Amino acid sequence: MSEWTPEELRRAAIEGLDAHADVRVRDALGHGTLSVTPGVTRWESSHGPVEGHHVILAVDAERLGALRAAPGMVDALCAVLSATIAGRPGEALTDLVLRWEPAVHGEHAAYRDEPPAAHVTSLGDALVAYLRGYGEGDLAARVEEAVVEQRGPIEVRVHLDAGAEETATLVAAVRDLLADRRARVVVHT
Repeated sequence: MSEWTPEELRRAAIEGLDAHADVRVRDALGHGTLSVTPGVTRWESSHGPVEGHHVILAVDAERLGALRAAPGMVDALCAVLSATIAGRPGEALTDLVLRWEPAVHGEHAAYRDEPPAAHVTSLGDALVAYLRGYGEGDLAARVEEAVVEQRGPIEVRVHLDAGAEETATLVAAVRDLLADRRARVVVHT
């Protein structure tokens, strides 16, 4: 079995998009950082052995929020990456994980351009960007004025007067940014 480099996979996936593909799929592939773990699982198919690859697409916080707000885009990313990997006999996409990467800069010009210098964002700034991408502009503006404290790797306090629905949105956003569903998120005034 061959091994995909992240840049080979990105290029092949972007080239595999048809002219009518949603621009957000092309944007996520072009601006994100791909990593591939080859051969995480193996099985025997009717056509012979298959190796399944694990793929991570790390994007900036605003793009992650936008992708979470549009599950069809996540499906489209899975479809194009799956078809691209399956273009090589005996290979398949096992899973695609989307995550926030603080060093991924949202203004990266294009996938072949040199990336700008790393832009590390605080969790508070990332939360605001995520909410904007998710379509929660009013909540994002309020969080921008709030205090967001990260008290440990998976404990966050957001000092904001929020209703139950807003609290649920904030908890989900923070957990997605931290890539940990067990993260303790406290929202209070």
